[in-house]
Amino acid sequence: MILIISPWIKDEIIKIEIKKYQLENFSHEELKKNYERRKELNTNSSIGTPDFLKVIKNISSVNRENVLGAIIIEELDLSLPIIHGTTTENLLVGATTVLNEQKMGEGNYVLAGHHMRDDTLLFSPLLKAKEGMEINITDKKDVFTYKVTDIKLVHETNLNVLNSTEVPTLTLLTCDVYNMKTQKRIVIVAELVKRLDYKIFDTTFHDGEKIIKPTYSFKDFLWLGFIIISCMCLLLIFTKEDKYKR
Repeated sequence: MILIISPWIKDEIIKIEIKKYQLENFSHEELKKNYERRKELNTNSSIGTPDFLKVIKNISSVNRENVLGAIIIEELDLSLPIIHGTTTENLLVGATTVLNEQKMGEGNYVLAGHHMRDDTLLFSPLLKAKEGMEINITDKKDVFTYKVTDIKLVHETNLNVLNSTEVPTLTLLTCDVYNMKTQKRIVIVAELVKRLDYKIFDTTFHDGEKIIKPTYSFKDFLWLGFIIISCMCLLLIFTKEDKYKR
C-alpha cells in the first residue's frame, strides 16, 4: 500500500520542503551574502527524475546558504526559490543555476528544474508557457521582468542554449516528459523588458496580493505526520529484507 502511494507522498514532501526556501523566509541581505560567497559546485551529470528513495535521501541536504532569490510566473502560479548549482538535492526544491558566474539581469541567466508527475510542481508548469508571457526573477532588491520570445525542443547535448548573450536573457530548461529517460529538453527563452525595485513590485505592482506566498496549512501537518509514519514503515520493511538476505 505504502509503495503504491509513495509518488503522492514524495510530491507532498517536496511541496513542504519548497516552502522552507521561499522568498519571504529571506532578507535581501542574506541573499546578497549567499551570492557573494557562492562557490563553484560540481554538478551531477547523472541526475534523473527523482524517485521516492532519492527524495528521502537527498532533500534534507539542501543548504540555505545556496538560495539566491526567486522566480515568479504569475500566469502559471509558479513561485520557486532560485538555488545556486544544479545538483541532485537543489533540483528537489527549486530552480537551479546552471552557470557558476551568472548574474541576474545580465547576459544569459540559465535555470534548470525538474518536470514532475504533478503538473503544478517545480518546473512542470513550464509546459504551459506561451510566447509573450512575463517571468520575474528577484534577489529581493531588484525585480527583473523578462518576456518569453521563444519556446523550443532541443536535444540534451545542444549546449548552444548556454551561450552568453549581449541582450539580457533568461533561459529555462526542463525535460519534455516525466518519468522517462528522455534526451529532449524544453527550452524557454525570454528577454529582459524592465527592472523594478522589489518594494515597488511587492506593494504597488502586486497590490500586496498577487504575489504567490505559500503558507503552511493543517493539511500539510497531517501529511507530514503520515509521511513520517510511512517512512518508518518503509525503513522497517527494507531492514527486514536485508536480514532475510543475510
